[in-house]
Amino acid sequence: MVLLLLVLVVALAGGMILSGGNLLGRSAQLGEEKRIGDAACQWLSGKLRYATELRLAGGGDLSAPEAVWVEDGRLWYRNSGEGDPQPGQGIDYYGDAFYQGRTLSVTAALHDQHYLDLAVRVHRAGGEVCYTTRTTVKLLNLEIGGVPAEGPAGESEDPAFLFASGQGAS
Repeated sequence: MVLLLLVLVVALAGGMILSGGNLLGRSAQLGEEKRIGDAACQWLSGKLRYATELRLAGGGDLSAPEAVWVEDGRLWYRNSGEGDPQPGQGIDYYGDAFYQGRTLSVTAALHDQHYLDLAVRVHRAGGEVCYTTRTTVKLLNLEIGGVPAEGPAGESEDPAFLFASGQGAS
């Protein structure tokens, strides 16, 4: 009888330990996905906050002093001095270790010529969205550039952000 109770207690305790381990693993995965999305959103908004002559473009038109775009689920960057940016030519800003098999997508919308709404989504290997973060960036230097922000009406999915760096851009 004592042996039966001992086996029952061990089985219940083992199940609780396994369940706790699974929960810990899922929490770590969700934390990693949040870190990827938040870091990408923060870098992108910091890059664009002081931009001048900002344009949102689609397709292969990446001709500007600087450009940031999403290609194959990754953030790419080109700066002045490297010629006209072209798809497939630029810096994969974060690299493989950052993404860990996940991809990004970005939605952007300009409004009032001074605000840029950004949504960054992190996708798992199967394409399912596992984390989304949003921010509104107040564009501080558009008056300096003398050219208002421009882009398509409404939201743009994975646009290229074409701009020139303003003072304070990182």
